[in-house]
Amino acid sequence: SDLAALPGGGSGGSQPTTDGAVFAVSRQGTAVVITTNQRQTIGARRIAEQVIAALGL
Repeated sequence: SDLAALPGGGSGGSQPTTDGAVFAVSRQGTAVVITTNQRQTIGARRIAEQVIAALGL
């Protein structure tokens, strides 16, 4: 897996899977996990950033 860090805090990682990829990050005791059918994880990362912003984490 590849380590990931988000601006403003939060850490996790990304990993290709047989069906696509997964991106997971935790911040302030809450985990956000995004799965995608795409091999690249950049889209999942962007969605995770939007979810974290929308939840105010």
